[in-house]
Amino acid sequence: MADWQLELFHCLVQTTSGPQRRTLGGWVREPFAIDPRLYFDDNLEAMQKGWVITHLPTGFIVRGVKGDLEQAKLVCDCLLEGDDWDFVDVAVAQGKTERVRALMSQFPIICAPSQFESALWLDRDGE
Repeated sequence: MADWQLELFHCLVQTTSGPQRRTLGGWVREPFAIDPRLYFDDNLEAMQKGWVITHLPTGFIVRGVKGDLEQAKLVCDCLLEGDDWDFVDVAVAQGKTERVRALMSQFPIICAPSQFESALWLDRDGE
């Protein structure tokens, strides 16, 4: 399997006019990308750096990781070992939700991506 590389990639973001593709920079190893984002840590009462995992073929964010880059990479390895990620169909992605939740329950650093701030988009793809 290829090593992680710093690259630009696309993810989906919900806007008032519907889903839009956005370009980000981060660590990429097909079929996942990882980019840094901030989240609020209730215990520390401060913003902390974490990582968000994107499934590249669909552009959907899979999960957030409240840990360092190496932990985020380990979560991706676990996702790859636990299921087939070679798909582009949205219905297939939605069908994996329960399995991903079960797989991710073994990592206390995993959370819903909604707990993270929006990314710093490198472009607005025409907006």
